[in-house]
Amino acid sequence: MRAKNRTEGARSGGTAHHISVVSTTVAFAMSQGMTMADIEDATGLHGPALADPEARLPDEIVPRLWRTLVARAPDDVTITLEAARGAPFSALGGLAHGAQFASNLREALGFIVQNQRILGDRLELRLVERPEETVLNGHHPTDKIDQGRTAEVGIALTVRLIRELLRIRRAPSRIEFAHRPLGAVENYEAFFKTPVMFGSAENAIAFPAEVMSKPVCGQNAELFAFVETHFRMVLDRLVAEAPSPAVVRLRQAIMAGASRGDYNATTVAQRAGLSLRSAQRIAATIDTTLQAMLDEARASNAKALLNDPTISIATIGTLVGYSDDRAFRRAFKRWTGTSPSQFRRQSG
Repeated sequence: MRAKNRTEGARSGGTAHHISVVSTTVAFAMSQGMTMADIEDATGLHGPALADPEARLPDEIVPRLWRTLVARAPDDVTITLEAARGAPFSALGGLAHGAQFASNLREALGFIVQNQRILGDRLELRLVERPEETVLNGHHPTDKIDQGRTAEVGIALTVRLIRELLRIRRAPSRIEFAHRPLGAVENYEAFFKTPVMFGSAENAIAFPAEVMSKPVCGQNAELFAFVETHFRMVLDRLVAEAPSPAVVRLRQAIMAGASRGDYNATTVAQRAGLSLRSAQRIAATIDTTLQAMLDEARASNAKALLNDPTISIATIGTLVGYSDDRAFRRAFKRWTGTSPSQFRRQSG
């Protein structure tokens, strides 16, 4: 039953990634030696939810995976570029294969911007045209969770799309990242084959103005019109299936409380601007309970903390809202089917 609830919660979450983004990251994590059990521990989701082709999974899942991957290989500063180098273009949720039928680079990038919600509900892409250059700006609220690693993969995969699938070799003219460099800048420039800057206001890919009208090698007006219609229908369905603002507000309140170690149902409801009874009714609209939503946040945070052997189990219990160590141990076994100490041994 818990696996079902987690899948349903992923489908109805207000801040989500397309499954292709998650599945590509999961596949790379497994290629780096992570087991499915490791991945479930890192994401807080069971295997069926991670493999459900209809799911849109919480958008912190990919940054959590990257944080775990980097913790396992802290000296490998090129890991994100390796991931992007081998990732299939299907990681872009079908947008790459639609863009290849555009007439030119401007139309291809405009198509991706127009359909950005396919990739993530909170992804923000803008195409800004100036006389001397055009810039594709990008931002996601979870960029800080993994120090920009998901952003690096996304930009690297987009550059590959432009050069390999659209066959526009002269682009881009510059790459910008909002985060600090995670390795030697020359490693980035060797991959992108263009200047790379860090600490910018936004993540960005810049293009010389003259390449925007360059024809795309697979241009096909009839196919492109079909693809545009298809993705318009997909977006319409996403809007129809989107959760109510109240569900989104409740989830955000739970995450905000969890960051402070506060899992109290009444205070979570107050933080969301709701009465306790209203919060319980809202949880019921997505086939769960307020307590189950709180327990899911607790279990996810407890698992992450148990991966650090320097933190005692009693302290972890306190951090996830239990003053009684025995009560935490009982609750953890109810959530996961194993004790905190067993979970820690298995994770180690």
